[in-house]
Amino acid sequence: MCEEMKMPCVCDCGNVFDLHSGFGSLEYGSNVVICLQCYANQKAREDLRENIQDLQIEMDNTGKGRKREIAKLRKELDKLGGPLNDF
Repeated sequence: MCEEMKMPCVCDCGNVFDLHSGFGSLEYGSNVVICLQCYANQKAREDLRENIQDLQIEMDNTGKGRKREIAKLRKELDKLGGPLNDF
């Protein structure tokens, strides 16, 4: 198989591939060329990281929104009078 390749490369996983069919690594920088399977694995990890970050941002925004909502309700309760230490 290596005889058919013009520029054979060995991936970290041990897979031999032609340089022109390789991909730039998402995790180690584009100067590191990896095989399709490793690229697919890195892409899946990258997608999961992005989903986690999106969820964390969404949770932070929801939390801040809830805090603002609670503060607004406490102000309304304060206008009506009475103790606020129940909350």
